[in-house]
Amino acid sequence: GSEPLFFDRLGHWYRLKEKGFSTVPERPEPSRSDCHAWGSHPYYHFFTAVLGIRPSAPGFARVSIRPMPGPWRHTEGRLPHPAGEVRVKLDCENGVWSAEVSLPEGIGGEFTFLGRTTTLKADGKAIRLTGMRS
Repeated sequence: GSEPLFFDRLGHWYRLKEKGFSTVPERPEPSRSDCHAWGSHPYYHFFTAVLGIRPSAPGFARVSIRPMPGPWRHTEGRLPHPAGEVRVKLDCENGVWSAEVSLPEGIGGEFTFLGRTTTLKADGKAIRLTGMRS
């Protein structure tokens, strides 16, 4: 799949500072622009692929969360949502995953990870899932 490719390509992004960049270039050298909005694509992919947060109904009325953390054994983020924030935290220790997920009050959805789907209620309360094996 595309998951390993995404993490491999982050190498370029991580090396920008050592190459003297203080902003993200339009593309790898030779670059004609040292500050280009397209260079922020890792942020988009972090939320939509690594954390797996996507709308599943018009107007973001429901949320589907399908994380693909790749080689990362700890990752977390908070995505602004019209009704508040979507929060996802993943941790893995010795091949056993735990997750904490919360949606804004009034917004429901699903969390799917390692072949297990859990319904997220619209009550605004965080859920914690543990014991998921990779």
